[in-house]
Amino acid sequence: ISLAVRRGDGSWPGCESALIAREIIFPVAAPQVMAGAVELKTLPDLVRQRLIHLEEPVRERPRWRDWFAHFGVHDVRPPGGLRLNDYALVLQAAMAAEGFAFGWKHVADPLIRQGVLAARREWCWETGKGFYLVWSKTRPLLPEAAATRDWILSESGADATR
Repeated sequence: ISLAVRRGDGSWPGCESALIAREIIFPVAAPQVMAGAVELKTLPDLVRQRLIHLEEPVRERPRWRDWFAHFGVHDVRPPGGLRLNDYALVLQAAMAAEGFAFGWKHVADPLIRQGVLAARREWCWETGKGFYLVWSKTRPLLPEAAATRDWILSESGADATR
C-alpha cells in the first residue's frame, strides 16, 4: 500500500505523515430529529436520546462514553441504540432519522451544508488526535502515488513536505 489514512498523533515507525484533518467530534442527526429533540437542553440530556454507536472491530475509535467523559459527564452508560461497524453506515442511519451520531467535522460539514444533517457544534470535542496521510520513509512513492499524495494534501490544505 503506497498511501494510507490513519487516525492518531502522526507518529508511526518507518512512516512519513501529514495531517489532513484534526479530529473534532460533535453530535449530528437528521434535521427533523434535531428539531424534535426539544428536551435536549444540556449535554447530559443527550444520554436519553437514541444514540448511534460506531463499533469498528479493528480500529480504536472514541465512543459515546469517552465523549461524555470529556465534558465531565461520568458514570454514564449510554443506552442501547443502533450499533454499526462502519462510519458510512453510521452517517446514513443519522440521515435516515435513526438517532444521534458522532459527526467528525471534516466528514460531516459537507452533509450539514447540504442540509441532510444538523449539528450541535457547541458540544464539539477536539480530541488532540488527527487523520493523517501516511507513506513509507524508506520506499519511494511511484510518480502516480506521489501525485495522488500531493493532490490530497493540497485539497486538505496540508503541506506535502512534512
